[in-house]
Amino acid sequence: AGQIVLFVVSLGLTFVSSLYAGLYTTTAAGALCIIVSLISWRLLPAPAAKETRGEKTTNWLMLPLTTFSLLFRQIWQYPESFKYLLAFTIYNDTVFAFSSVTGQLFNLNIRPSLREFTYYSLVQPVSSIITATIFLYIRPTLKNRVGLTLRHWTILSYGLTCFCALWCAIGISPSVSIGFKQRWEFYFFQALQSIAASIANVAFKVLFARLFPQGNEIKFFGFQLVLSLGTVWIPQIVNGPIVDATNNLRLPAAISSALLLFCVVLTWLVDEGKGMQQAGYESFGD
Repeated sequence: AGQIVLFVVSLGLTFVSSLYAGLYTTTAAGALCIIVSLISWRLLPAPAAKETRGEKTTNWLMLPLTTFSLLFRQIWQYPESFKYLLAFTIYNDTVFAFSSVTGQLFNLNIRPSLREFTYYSLVQPVSSIITATIFLYIRPTLKNRVGLTLRHWTILSYGLTCFCALWCAIGISPSVSIGFKQRWEFYFFQALQSIAASIANVAFKVLFARLFPQGNEIKFFGFQLVLSLGTVWIPQIVNGPIVDATNNLRLPAAISSALLLFCVVLTWLVDEGKGMQQAGYESFGD
């Protein structure tokens, strides 16, 4: 199915101008994936739960909407968890869109060879692996000495990414020589973004699991995954017309910085101790 989508999208690119190629690709791929998913959903096995076996079940076509609506109502019972989830979802979507901007700027300004582009692409996974390993060992020490909780680490990660977006937005002015215009900026900020993302992903998974009752991990982490996949395309659709209308590839970075700043503020308002208490945990530490 994935190969079919790839071939169909690639074939369509031959009929689209280069100005709208990115917008077409994201829209066509998303639409085709939804169609394929709807077909696959009906073919997937769906055994009834033990306690409801033999009872009337929800229509298969409405089951995804019913399940999503139920989870959305349930997570409202834990407002601290919902705030933390909302901030992480916006962060994920914004980072995806901002990474697309920096990638296009790298190709446009640096015009890398295949070898250099490979080196640049390796910065992200290498930085993430090293950061996650170091974070595993230094977090307990810093928590005991400085009092940095996982919420603080999340705020720091969002703040670093916001700084990267602001730095890119500086380049909107043609009179400055920075703002993702120099080769070193792309490598440095790619590493910085990867470091922030690595910490944010680890911190979110651990703290989010303690903001709802134990035993609901699959349900609420599945809700988080569906929410992220269902919204990640929105910034791409918004950024395309903005760049097309202004002919300024860096303008979406300014929008990204505002959204990331909102994530920082929203996470700052999360009371993890209160959230753990609402979820029924006796210990409020992370």
